[in-house]
Amino acid sequence: MPIFFLGLTTLAIATDGVTDPGQAWHTGLVRTEEIFVGIICSLFVSTLVWPRYARGEFFVAGRAVLKTVSQVVSMHTLTYISSADAPFEMHQLHHTFDQQFSRLRALLQAGARESAVFSARLANYNAFMVSLNNLFHAGLVQ
Repeated sequence: MPIFFLGLTTLAIATDGVTDPGQAWHTGLVRTEEIFVGIICSLFVSTLVWPRYARGEFFVAGRAVLKTVSQVVSMHTLTYISSADAPFEMHQLHHTFDQQFSRLRALLQAGARESAVFSARLANYNAFMVSLNNLFHAGLVQ
């Protein structure tokens, strides 16, 4: 994207410089000023008007993973009590857990990069991830 804007700025300066070479520097400075104003406005809007909080998304995704783990443990308990083989739903839950856990891992990495509040508690969130993984695998053991 920055290369596009660099090319667009160069094109605007070059085409204006063909008709009036004395104004090429003025056009370049005005265009650079417009880009800086756009950067400042986008930073302002993204931080104050529509901030993105990875922490909330992380908690929602964590609850979904915990629900999947509880379903695995419940299903495993039922199969242990009835002495039957693990049903096909167990494989589906395993696949669901893998997808949810990878989404949680991606949110953890994104949250660490974008939020100082999130990265301050990164050790707790990493411990939560390890605990979730261990809990899931403990639920799979027969």
